[in-house]
Amino acid sequence: MAAAILVATIPALGQESKSSWKLEKSPIRGIDISARSEIASPQGAGFATFKITYQPGVNPSVIVNLIVESPKRLPNFPFEKYDGPVDMTKNEFIRFEVAPGNHGMTQTMKVMPSGYYGVTPPDAFLFETIDKSVASFLLDVKDGQKLSVMVNGPPSSIQVAFDTAGLKQLLDQAGLKAVPRHNFVRRKK
Repeated sequence: MAAAILVATIPALGQESKSSWKLEKSPIRGIDISARSEIASPQGAGFATFKITYQPGVNPSVIVNLIVESPKRLPNFPFEKYDGPVDMTKNEFIRFEVAPGNHGMTQTMKVMPSGYYGVTPPDAFLFETIDKSVASFLLDVKDGQKLSVMVNGPPSSIQVAFDTAGLKQLLDQAGLKAVPRHNFVRRKK
């Protein structure tokens, strides 16, 4: 059975350029909302994609991935600590941070992800979390803020920043609903 995939890009309000966030619908996979950005640190590490997969009626209904396209370009990052089912420690975490636009508070959230090598793109490494509160955290994001994602991995953590323009609109369009959150903090700018 052939599955039709619809791809929509939502223009950012008040800007001429289009949002970097894309929404793809599939009757088999559900809904994917994603954006691609250059890895900020370490420099020269290539690109990463932030992907939110929403499958209503499936448990877990939301899966959030940070996909590092070229892990071989990060020889100092300890990918093996995240690969497969591992005993997580306080040193293995992924942190989401939303910096306010002109005013407001910075929000941060830390969760323990698992990871694995993927096939699309070839040899990419996927950091994945199914923590339900991540969806609620992302639903609070507004246009004009900056979403930073950091995966801890001393001596060389991975840091990627994403423009939030269009993200909230796509999350609402997909029908994501907030759930109670307990592991994120707000702090004054």
